[in-house]
Amino acid sequence: MDIPEINRYISRMLVQQPYGAPHIEYVDRVIINRYWESEEHIRPVWKLYWNKREGAVLTFQGKKVELLPDRFYLISPMTRYVPYCRENVEHFYIHFKLPREYGSPPQGIWEIPTGRFRYKQVSRTDSGFLLLEIICYSLGHLPTGLFDQDHPDPLGDLFLWLEEHLHENCRNSVLAGISGYTEDTLNRIFIRETGLSPQKYVQGLRVTRAANLLKRTSLTIEEIAEQCGFFDRSHFHRVFQKKIGLSPVRFRKVMGEL
Repeated sequence: MDIPEINRYISRMLVQQPYGAPHIEYVDRVIINRYWESEEHIRPVWKLYWNKREGAVLTFQGKKVELLPDRFYLISPMTRYVPYCRENVEHFYIHFKLPREYGSPPQGIWEIPTGRFRYKQVSRTDSGFLLLEIICYSLGHLPTGLFDQDHPDPLGDLFLWLEEHLHENCRNSVLAGISGYTEDTLNRIFIRETGLSPQKYVQGLRVTRAANLLKRTSLTIEEIAEQCGFFDRSHFHRVFQKKIGLSPVRFRKVMGEL
């Protein structure tokens, strides 16, 4: 692209009020296996996945998406999918949010060619720039006009509240007060938007957060139960065992052996 072409390109851009930068919430590189959370994932954040080798699958709208090493996988907020892993796989992910002016895109999982990005170690100083570059690169490969579509998110503010207050009282009466809906209306909207009742959704969030804390921190079982909103250790054990198939103690031991 020569200088005149660049000038014509820039002249078509809305530079008077440039959009804000993505806000990165979580970044990690982990080993996932058959214990990779099998609950349906629904989160109000963008996710970017990359796996070093094959072995993991996402089921979305009845179709299976194989996570291949020559692709990034960009997942829009509130997309409902189920992950599955056949074997141990090195999994890299970024969770991030975009400013409100980007609007609410439709649910979807988009495959992005990795292009010039190759697996390598980078310095701590450079890693932040590289993460933003990967995010912007992937967003730039989304279908044209995706952000021009209007997909209202009636639960967006409530999901943001839950991210910060998951350890507090999250009964339906409390959630209804936060959202401004009646309890009956809130229940209908939750089932329509997520396929789950409010309490099933909250429980899934708590188990997911607990699993992450078990894997990545040295907090005691009691501390994790409290931080994730469970009544006590016994309640935490019972719910976690039912959802994951392992007790919290056993889950932590298995994760530590990988």
